[in-house]
Amino acid sequence: MPIQAAADNLRRELATSATPTAADSAAQGAPAHSSGGGGSGGGGNESPVIKEVGARVAGSKSKLQAKKGPGSQAQSLRDMGVPDELVPRFADPDYWLAYFPPIAMTDVKLFGGKVDWRRSFITTDRSPLYDSFIRWQLRTLRRLGKVSFGKRYSVYSPLDRQLCADHDRAVGEGVLP
Repeated sequence: MPIQAAADNLRRELATSATPTAADSAAQGAPAHSSGGGGSGGGGNESPVIKEVGARVAGSKSKLQAKKGPGSQAQSLRDMGVPDELVPRFADPDYWLAYFPPIAMTDVKLFGGKVDWRRSFITTDRSPLYDSFIRWQLRTLRRLGKVSFGKRYSVYSPLDRQLCADHDRAVGEGVLP
């Protein structure tokens, strides 16, 4: 799910106050996450049980159960280890771009990835230099005839005001426009 759509979902959840708090989760038997920093936070009775089967790893969740997720954007954030007091900040899409990249950098370093961290490839107005490069590149490729536009049926989400890929939909996967 794109960051803007996730932030909009969280904003709607917080506005309707239908989002359960960590205290509600603890009352239902799920642990409350108070540690910061992300990582794999485990999610109470929703978390999958991972076991090694021969040479492969298998989870106990079916594809449908895994796709359903915890039911709310706020709970997804809590399951990733985001503290309760930080969850409302994720209603701003820019906060996602500030919170998660340092965690991803730490994880990549831990598994030995070699990355040139001097550059950032965020193609939004948060990175105007890179954004202008991408715009120039696409204009140049289009002028040279390397990029063309055609008609393609797409599913549009009026709620998120953007195209919605098949795997982004909670229901209706495989449904054509």
